[in-house]
Amino acid sequence: MTGFGKTFVFLQFMLSICLLGLGVGVYSNHIDWEAEIKGHAKRISDLAGERDRAEARWNEATARLVRNESELPFRKKLFDQKLALIANGPPDKTAPGPAVTELLYVKSPEHALPYFTNDPGILNVTGGKPVQNRGADVQFYAKIQEDLEHYNARKPDQPVTGLIPLEQDRIAKLQVDYAKLTEEINGNQGINLNGLRKDRELQEIAKAKALEEQEFLKPMLANRYAETVLLLKRQNSLLARKAELDKVGVAAK
Repeated sequence: MTGFGKTFVFLQFMLSICLLGLGVGVYSNHIDWEAEIKGHAKRISDLAGERDRAEARWNEATARLVRNESELPFRKKLFDQKLALIANGPPDKTAPGPAVTELLYVKSPEHALPYFTNDPGILNVTGGKPVQNRGADVQFYAKIQEDLEHYNARKPDQPVTGLIPLEQDRIAKLQVDYAKLTEEINGNQGINLNGLRKDRELQEIAKAKALEEQEFLKPMLANRYAETVLLLKRQNSLLARKAELDKVGVAAK
């Protein structure tokens, strides 16, 4: 047998081994299509029931959604009325009763949502206890704004009427006066102003110097006084002598 023949026989043997392995693998991993079909058919049957239940829940949820959407405008209108009452007060400002009250819900068969376990009912716009702050009923928003305007009114090119701006202006004026008084007391070297404290200090220094000079002049004043006394005595003595001489002269005549 030639070398080519031997090579061909060896390749045929190896190919046979590979095909044998392929056949064994296919046989050991084959799929039972009949069992698969039965299993999928059973699963489809089970899922069909779940699908029906899901469709029933979806239909029920859709009906609830439609019911909610039909109820939404009515309930929103009640809340809008409540907000308008809180914001602007009652339409008739002379009508008694508080404008800001707690939320109060009432049951209404016409607008009930029975599938909601926590449905509080519809809003009672004018009902509820009044909301209080510091023992007084809370006013509606527009009234609070009006009160704030009364206290805070400060408009350009108009007289100030708000109590708070008026008090602020008064405080600002007092601060200016305080600054002026402080400048008068402490002085301002920029405008060559000594200030009351500096003037008082200078007066104290002048007083101390005056007292020092007074103490220095006291001996001199004492000497002057003594000299004056002596001079007065000498004057009196001379005047008495003169009077005697005058008398003697008159007698001699």
